[in-house]
Amino acid sequence: MSGASSENLKVSVERVGYTFFGSERPSLADISFTLTQGSLTVLAGPTGSGKSTLLRILAGLIPNSAAGQMQGRVRLFDLDTEDAASLDLATRAGLVLQSPDDQICTTHVESEVAFGLENLCLPTPEIERRIGHWLARFNLAAQRHQRTHTLSGGQKQRLTLASILAMGPRLLLLDEPLAQLDAAGAMQLLDELEQLRAAGLTVLIAEHRLDDLLPRADRLLLLDAGRLVADCPACGVDASAALGALGLELVSPALPVSIEPQDPLDSPAPPAWIARVRGLECRWPRAARPLWSDIHLDFQAGECVALVGPNGSGKTTFLSTIAGLTEPFAGSMEISEPPAGSTAIGLAPQNPDLTLFCRTVHDELAFGPRQLGVDRDEVHRRVIQAADALGIADLLAQAPLALSQGQRLRVAVAAAITLRPRLLLLDEPTTGQDPRQVSRLLTAVRRLIADGVVGAVLFSTHDARLVVRFATRVLALVDGALLANCSPAAFLTDPQSLQKAGLSATSIARKQGAVEDLSLARPRS
Repeated sequence: MSGASSENLKVSVERVGYTFFGSERPSLADISFTLTQGSLTVLAGPTGSGKSTLLRILAGLIPNSAAGQMQGRVRLFDLDTEDAASLDLATRAGLVLQSPDDQICTTHVESEVAFGLENLCLPTPEIERRIGHWLARFNLAAQRHQRTHTLSGGQKQRLTLASILAMGPRLLLLDEPLAQLDAAGAMQLLDELEQLRAAGLTVLIAEHRLDDLLPRADRLLLLDAGRLVADCPACGVDASAALGALGLELVSPALPVSIEPQDPLDSPAPPAWIARVRGLECRWPRAARPLWSDIHLDFQAGECVALVGPNGSGKTTFLSTIAGLTEPFAGSMEISEPPAGSTAIGLAPQNPDLTLFCRTVHDELAFGPRQLGVDRDEVHRRVIQAADALGIADLLAQAPLALSQGQRLRVAVAAAITLRPRLLLLDEPTTGQDPRQVSRLLTAVRRLIADGVVGAVLFSTHDARLVVRFATRVLALVDGALLANCSPAAFLTDPQSLQKAGLSATSIARKQGAVEDLSLARPRS
């Protein structure tokens, strides 16, 4: 093979750095590496380390569609990304963003896959062939004529991936593709990626869920504070040591085989009901069957309730209905009257950008209590308390939308907390978070419950470990009904229920006999 043709089979990154407009310090500095054709590389690092920025540089979005200062050079096989035409970039690199809502641009599923193909000016028969092929490959054939806004987060992610791959890129860039997928969906995606790389596709994945990903990968690139601190084989002593040095886990700790049931947290006042749901049903227009129906539930003060279920089961819609943003088809909901200066319901959605609109993080956290008529000193106290609890005190002067995805999510949660909600709803609070930040966030939330700042919490998740560590009760939405409403102990020791709910029993069984320290999960007032 000649030198020229060999270069055409590689992606090369040469001393790349980037500083966002208005920022005093670079987000990336002096990054160099190469990717060979057909390789699968994992890009890891703490929240805010620059992973998403690096993926955008590789896709050519930076600097071509961004304000900022870039150094260095990126070459995609036979193309230099600087000043490259969008059409040329699209056939070489495809990027799937962290939040699929930021990428979906049409109203129907088949139109979304067709959009890129039409921009490539492909013949209509070829467009139809690719739509059918890629929707079937990602289990979306049944949703072909469905509206995109009715899809679950995981389905939207699979749709975005199908739309990108339909255009035939040579490099696939994935930003946390496992974050919103259930266990079965995650395994299916990883199997699919192995087939694609065997066919010559080069894959680079930025991810926090490393357990099942690293054994399938060739290589690990590790970022910290915008610098490449490790470039080594994905599995082995070097990878383990590099991840451990940053507090990241090569293999997640085992869950206890014997799970002690957790009571509602100690709170300053006796448990009292916060919300009552009776016969709740959601049905989309023209749908043959309800998304879910006949839901009867009570929420009491001091509870931290986990909502689980496979992708498409309606978890996000359920939270939206409880929050009053989606009108139920049938049933009723009663919410207890909140004290003055607080709100009945607070919601932090899957996509934090839907709730962020102020110029600074401080103003974002202060906005809600100001609307409730809270005096200035109390607003300031709430802002500082929430910022300290969520680890964003050093970000108060920054613009929320200039932060990383994980940081933006913590800002959205903190903004909901300053409302002093009686029921706090968190939709997939692990998105964009490294393991330390996930633990810190949910530990902080439970402490706020114990202190009476928040009445109770309902959070959706695909991670069984979080259910064990932080939940006092589990709700499982499966096949349009409430499969379970019980303790974590009862639910997580039932393999059949775990499988139906889209959770993996592997991590529970790992290292049998090991018992995780649950002391952080059970703060006392």
